[in-house]
Amino acid sequence: MEEVANKSARIFSLDLLRGLDIFMLTAIGPLVWAIHRTWGDYDNPAWWLDQVKHPAFGFSTWDVIMPIFLFVSGATVPLGFSRRLDEAGRPTREFWTHLAKRFAMLWVLSVFTHGGLCLLDPLKTNPFAGALLVIAVAMVFVSLWMLIPSRRVRVAIPVAVFVVYALSMHLHGDYTSTGNLAWRIDVFLRSCLLPAGHASFAPRKMVTSFFFPLLMYCAVLAPAGALAVEYIRCEGSGGRKALVLAGFGAAALALGWALSPWVPMAKRMMSASFTLAALGWCLLALAACYYIADVRRWRRGLWIFTLYGQCSLVAYVIDEQFRPTFRAAAEPFIVGLPHWFGPKYQEMFLWVFMIAIQTFFLYLWRRARSGKR
Repeated sequence: MEEVANKSARIFSLDLLRGLDIFMLTAIGPLVWAIHRTWGDYDNPAWWLDQVKHPAFGFSTWDVIMPIFLFVSGATVPLGFSRRLDEAGRPTREFWTHLAKRFAMLWVLSVFTHGGLCLLDPLKTNPFAGALLVIAVAMVFVSLWMLIPSRRVRVAIPVAVFVVYALSMHLHGDYTSTGNLAWRIDVFLRSCLLPAGHASFAPRKMVTSFFFPLLMYCAVLAPAGALAVEYIRCEGSGGRKALVLAGFGAAALALGWALSPWVPMAKRMMSASFTLAALGWCLLALAACYYIADVRRWRRGLWIFTLYGQCSLVAYVIDEQFRPTFRAAAEPFIVGLPHWFGPKYQEMFLWVFMIAIQTFFLYLWRRARSGKR
């Protein structure tokens, strides 16, 4: 069955894609490490173990998690955008209020989960830490970017940002951890924005840049998601749309790999080749999810991913901050299993029950939010 070109219809593929992403982060990745600790060879780790960690250079499955978050964050903006504009297409007070509240909430949660907010120490609390802050900035950027009436101008902005960023990184510095332009800009801005002696200046934390790569995250990946959803909501064949998205994704991926001999793929500085590869995988993943969930409407058996997709923020926060709580909740269920299977498998069983409890919690959360009894 073809997708109906109804702009008010829910795009289930976004829930599915976001759910797959957060499920991989909070469930599949930890379970893979638990399996490795149960059966793995520490001297010769399996190749698939490299897919659940970030390499210094190159691209792994784990590297696509953050780009998909940014891509989907941009993709969701057009869905409720027109409701907060007046008849002349200008932003209303509701538009600015919603944007400010959403940004503030994500920023506070970001500092709570990654910035050491609970330490209540200004020198140990980093206000510029965490994925949620990047998502908040991306949401603001895409919301303001959507106010530009000309689609050509809107398309030109991400392209121009990509070109300027790529040339700047390539011509000013190298691609080593502390010799690239992004790292130098990060050091300078942190010295301006944070007090002397702040904990975020520790060398081990300065290897990963933040401020300059925001351009690639927020001005390239997030608008690309918005453009993809705008295309999906146009009239036309759903199958053809999925094919076009897949074609653009394959082209971006091929271009990224073709560029990689000269520009190494490096997530920590969002190099041009890495950004193209990430964009390619995002488009390919959206095309696949869109074809499955919205074009063919094959949704049976995908409930756990749509559940995680609809409760992605809650799933992320509880995984980052309340994992010990779920671990304690799972331990009573597996206390007798070593009697039957031996202690070797205890950690693997623990993670399986932790994932089950987390999933049940998200199910209850969604029911409470939807007002069901």
